[in-house]
Parts: sequence; structure tokens; C-alpha cells
Amino acid sequence: MGLLALLLSVCTPAGAADQPGLAATIPASPVSPRDSLSYIELHPDLKIELAAGEPQVIDPVAIAFDESGRLWVAEMSDYPNGPQGGAGPRSRIRLLEDLNQDGFFETAHVFADRLLFANGVQPWRGGVIVTMSGEVAWMKDTDGDRRADERQTWFSGFVEQNPQLRANHPTFALQNLVYVANGLRGGTVIARRPGWTSGGEVSISGRDFRFDPLRGAYEAVSGVGQFGLTFDDDGNRFVCSNRNPCKH
Repeated sequence: MGLLALLLSVCTPAGAADQPGLAATIPASPVSPRDSLSYIELHPDLKIELAAGEPQVIDPVAIAFDESGRLWVAEMSDYPNGPQGGAGPRSRIRLLEDLNQDGFFETAHVFADRLLFANGVQPWRGGVIVTMSGEVAWMKDTDGDRRADERQTWFSGFVEQNPQLRANHPTFALQNLVYVANGLRGGTVIARRPGWTSGGEVSISGRDFRFDPLRGAYEAVSGVGQFGLTFDDDGNRFVCSNRNPCKH
């Protein structure tokens, strides 16, 4: 049974200095991602490995693998306050490759940068579907340099307020629809891609969002999640919020 570690850190818990013997076992922070593996306590049936860490990836909030085994990462470096003092957006999409096939993704490419609050990535048809501030976009590299040169805004209208509470985490389901977590602030979503606008405006207040990337159909769907979502092998959907670690 395996457990994938993207980025690891260790910090000293409050009160550690008052607990006899504990301070001696806790390293001085910061600890490198690879060294931190030795300080993690696991169940005997579990194994943890380092897949990627700084400098190959920074500020990761979402990952996804494509059909070639490459690792896509959404880096939300704008968090929590956004660009300051006239600076531009700082979020990025990174493409990581394990060229020597040793399990560690040593080769990193900046696929797209200067994005605002990028918080989700889903590979599709040679490119990626990305959620970021207020929109769902599609990005693709058409000339083979591993950097996006094509970008389309597919949907907009998601509320842009608290940076923790924005639409996020585009995820494929078994019926080939892409689901997007609400973020808890909702919005009135409309398609921006030509030919997809027949659905009109869709309120996602108290609901999540889904769409068909082939036909362009889109709608609100029952259930509302704050950040992230996943499916089991039977197609059941699971979301979460700060107060509810898992909701079915």
C-alpha cells in the first residue's frame, strides 16, 4: 500500500519544550523535504516516498497525473492576500517529469504563469483545465516547448471573495463530466467558449458545478464543497469543508 508525498515539512508543536525527551527528537526547522521523511510516523502497512519538492515545485495546492505519467501542479503563490504593490499575479501551473523513472520528478517546466489564485488542474486532450480566480480556463502547448501558448476562458462568474472560498479542483467523473467544487461562495456561471452559451446563466448558490468538455453542456449539481473533491470506484462523490472533513 503506497502513500504519495508531494511536499513535506515538519514543525515543532506548541509545548514541545515542556515535554521531557520530546525536544530531542524534533529537528530544528526548516527540514528538507527528503530529510523530513525520517520524522514521519506511519502505520506498518504504509509507505511514504518523496515525489517532488522544492525547487521543482513551490506552493502546491493541487496535483493531477496525465496519461503519460507526468505530474501537473497548481501553485497558488498569490495566497493569501493576492498581488501587492502593483505586482502581477503569481500563481503558476507546473509540469513535472520523471525522466529517469526513479519515482522522483526531477524535471520541472513552468507551463503557465502570471495566473491569479490558480487552485486546480485537470489534464485533458493534451492540455489542462485550470480553475483560478473567477473562471475555468483551458490551456494547451501547441508547439512542444512545454509552455502553454493557447488559452481559452470556458466559464466565468464564480464569486471572487475570500481566497480560501473560490471555485476549485476540476475533476473528471466516471460519466466523463468535469466537476468543480463551489468554494462555498457560489456565483452565477456562464459559458464563454463560442458555441457553449446556450445554457445561459447558472446559479451555483449552495451547489457545485459540472460540465461536459466535449459538448459544452453545463449545470449546477447538488452538494457543495469548499476545497477539493473526489470519487470512489462506484462514482460516489465526496467533498469537504473546514467543519466537515468528508461529506458524501
